[in-house]
Amino acid sequence: DSTGELTERKYIGLSLVINDRTFHFPGTTPYAKFALDTVREYASRITSLEMQVDSFEFFDTAQWSDYSTISLPFLASLKLSVEFNFHDPNVSAPFRLWDELQGYRTWNLPSLRTLHSVNFFPDLLASVLAGITTYHLEIDKEWDDAYLRWTLPDLIGHISQMTSLEDLTISRLDLMDEHFPTATATTSIPKFDMVSLRRLSLKITTYSKANFIRFFEALESRNLESLSISIRSECVPDLKEFTTQFWNSIRLPNLIDVKLIVRPRINEV
Repeated sequence: DSTGELTERKYIGLSLVINDRTFHFPGTTPYAKFALDTVREYASRITSLEMQVDSFEFFDTAQWSDYSTISLPFLASLKLSVEFNFHDPNVSAPFRLWDELQGYRTWNLPSLRTLHSVNFFPDLLASVLAGITTYHLEIDKEWDDAYLRWTLPDLIGHISQMTSLEDLTISRLDLMDEHFPTATATTSIPKFDMVSLRRLSLKITTYSKANFIRFFEALESRNLESLSISIRSECVPDLKEFTTQFWNSIRLPNLIDVKLIVRPRINEV
């Protein structure tokens, strides 16, 4: 009845954070089991969840199987992060993590709309990714070394699964050549065809005019309304050209809010 429904909703709204600072023995099997037992016990109440995925470093696939059917019916926001390089060297895709770190992939997350990932591309169910409306990709750097090994086709392949995406933020987008393979006679760079995208925010670290152009040539978002770019001062001579080429009223007829943050050329990561 309505009274029971109100009582149930009263207890919804739990935020849970799981990382290496949450418990005294992070990275161990007892720690991982306790953390996942907590998720399962409070699954019907959790609306926000943050997990440091490398906390499950010593948790194997068989142990994950006990938690493979977790359902979080009211989870609206999920943040997944790795602090170190746990990419599987035996898998060709550079963004693929070890399977032992991704047992959450089969979880049922019907209400998930906001996804934030740090240093990797989460491998979630296609139905879950299709429902994401807000995505924040954060890439940590140590000098010139990004913690996430990626290429433009990898990035496009990941984000293009989010067919309902309205708000995209990429922090520390590196424009070094290693992330932008050259198209050949038999291969071409795919395009973002993101009709749903309304807001795009980028913080660009290392600047390259050629790769900046390649990124925006691949970005098809004709319904974009808001664009924010934080970039280093080397770009200043090129801004007029970019405005004419990419941010004009023909290519982006709905664009009404543009913010350019030009940072001084200093040592930064």
